Amino acid sequence: MNPHDARRNVVSMIKSTISAYGLEVAASGGKFEDLRQSVDPSTGYWSDSSYNSKPSRLLVHLHHEDDKIVASIPDANSGRTFSYANAQGNRSVGCIVVRLMVILAGPNGDFKLIDDWEWLLWYCFLPALPSGTSGEVFNNFFPSRGTFNYQGQPCSYISAGLVGLSPSEELREFPNGEKISYAVATESLSEFIRVNVEEFDNSESTGQVDE
Repeated sequence: MNPHDARRNVVSMIKSTISAYGLEVAASGGKFEDLRQSVDPSTGYWSDSSYNSKPSRLLVHLHHEDDKIVASIPDANSGRTFSYANAQGNRSVGCIVVRLMVILAGPNGDFKLIDDWEWLLWYCFLPALPSGTSGEVFNNFFPSRGTFNYQGQPCSYISAGLVGLSPSEELREFPNGEKISYAVATESLSEFIRVNVEEFDNSESTGQVDE
């Protein structure tokens, strides 16, 4: 299965699960299969700052630290923005699905986007997120703490996950030519992104779930 089909299947399964609670999925960056924005190789971040108002991907740097590959949020992402959702009108957003891509950092301050590797990061909420605009941004993202903000306030969630979409043995190269496998990249992301979930309270569900 190719990564795009895998992504659609994961989103479909999440939609099927949360629809039992009367909730919807907001999947940022789902309009196009490929990345339509460019990345500046000197910063490892969007070449146009306006892209961050509705980021189509969460960009994560991978770099060497001692003998490990370590993940980090790009320095240029000062607001630590990582996703957005259409929460307008009567939408009951109960999950955001974020398309994550990695940028490999070289030893000389150069960066390389790996545009054919992708992961899905998702967070589920109960009750639904407060309604708002068509471009509500999620920011102040600290993956190692498992925290982020929505509408300027800390946002709690009841479930989260990181899903790999490519074969684990695939190899790509850092700017200096050193190779990294998808499996190693996934391991680095898994160590970087932690969860801090709220206890599930069924009394706050918006729908009935069959036993």
